[in-house]
Amino acid sequence: RSSKRMNPAPKEPTYDDLLIENEDEMKWLLNCIHHMPRHTRRIDLLEVYTEPNSKLVDEVRKQGGQAVRFTRDDGDLSTHAGQVALLRKIFLLNPKHIWLAPECRPWGPWSRFNQMRGITAFNRVQEDRNQAQTHLRLCDLIFKIQISKGDHCHVENPGPSSIWNEKEFERICRCTKPAFFDQCAFQL
Repeated sequence: RSSKRMNPAPKEPTYDDLLIENEDEMKWLLNCIHHMPRHTRRIDLLEVYTEPNSKLVDEVRKQGGQAVRFTRDDGDLSTHAGQVALLRKIFLLNPKHIWLAPECRPWGPWSRFNQMRGITAFNRVQEDRNQAQTHLRLCDLIFKIQISKGDHCHVENPGPSSIWNEKEFERICRCTKPAFFDQCAFQL
């Protein structure tokens, strides 16, 4: 008799593992049902909301890791088709880490400053934020997918950004630890 304890194989996520909380999540996932992983290769990093020449992917590759970018050329994440393309890539590549960097413009200090300049500016900022809500819901779903697999999800936005106070980011903020660094020091 062996005293070794067998660790079960990592469980593949199913839709039942995810708490689907809104109609957007249901639509996104229904369009990915055929892309749920069986036994698939894994990459180390998927970087989302990035430019084609991002440094993070290059650094992972320099270290011998496998990393992929999801840029605007891969899909416009403000559209349903782009969102589904991203989720399909997540299910097919099964990344250990996903780095999300949603646009900070609607949430940053300048946005708050501009809001105070008058009713027209206030309405423009509110409209920008309303349009950006779909990105926050998508980030929350990606976070849930990663956590359900025991993997990692990182979100990048400036410290003073009001994105951290949005309802859609409550789970992310509650379940993660913040890291602050001077991006200029790293030429980011």
